[in-house]
This record gives sequence, C-alpha cells and structure tokens, in this order.
Amino acid sequence: MEGHDRARRAGHFHMSRKKSEMGSSKSLSQTSTLTAAFQALKILILASSSSRWVVAVFASYLGGLIKSIQSGAIIEYLVQEYDRSSKLTYITSPQRYLLLSWLHFQVSGQGPYFGQAAWFLVSHHEKNSESAIERYQNEIKRVLGVIDTHLKETGGEYLVGDKCTYANLAWVP
Repeated sequence: MEGHDRARRAGHFHMSRKKSEMGSSKSLSQTSTLTAAFQALKILILASSSSRWVVAVFASYLGGLIKSIQSGAIIEYLVQEYDRSSKLTYITSPQRYLLLSWLHFQVSGQGPYFGQAAWFLVSHHEKNSESAIERYQNEIKRVLGVIDTHLKETGGEYLVGDKCTYANLAWVP
C-alpha cells in the first residue's frame, strides 16, 4: 500500500533497518532507548474486563499503578519516565510543543482512520460498504499528505528537529 510507505517514512523505521543503513550510532542509541521502553510496555499491556479496551498498567516510580487506555498518554508516560536524557524528545520550546502537536495528530488521525479503513476492508461483512471504505482511504491519504507536505516544506528527515523523536516513532504500527 502506497500510504504505508509514506507512514514508514514518517516514522523512519530506524529500528527495522540494518545498522549500516542507520547512519550514526547516535540514531541507533536513540532508537534503542524507545524500543526498550516499548518492549517493556508490551509486557505490561493487559486486557481489561471490557473486551473493547486494552489497558496499559505501569509500575510508577511513585509506588502506585498507573492505568491508561490512550496511546498518546502511554507514549507521553514512556518518554517522561524512560527518556530522562531526552534522546527522543526536546524539552525546550518550540520543539517540545511541536512534538506534542504531531503526537496528537497521530493519535487523532492514524489510529481512527487507519483502524476504520482496515475494519471495513477486512472485518465488515455487510454489502455496500464501498462509500465507507472510500471515505477512510481518502482520510488516510489526507493524513499522510499532511506529513508528506510537512517533510517537503521543512526539507527535514524528521517531523521535528534534527533527530528521531517519539513523534516519528508514534507512527510505527
């Protein structure tokens, strides 16, 4: 799917590339930090009593458990708790807020539209759903078009700044 290739570019998929393709060891260490955090998250994800939700449960540094059902909140937690040296984030303005903006765009765009398109294409068994399929495929094109336009306008390799950040990695399926 053409859109998948664009999403891959947005997320830069450093973790799936060979070391020789990744460039500097700096980008390898940045990716390794978040990859480790995401791996830890996968271990902590539990199905809730409602089959409609997945709940991530974190052991907080403060001693309690933190439950979250929102991917954006989960990512913000992982970055704040595990990226103490800011390898995958920026802590100053305006980059810090641009990262949040791209994360919120990912949460409100990729999740719902990609998910609905997949559901109508794969799981929906009723006939005459062509208009729904077309609608969500058009939304995917629009969302990916925003990313493509941004990357072309900035001439950058990343959504924000000069390094791979959680905003890029949020687009990794």
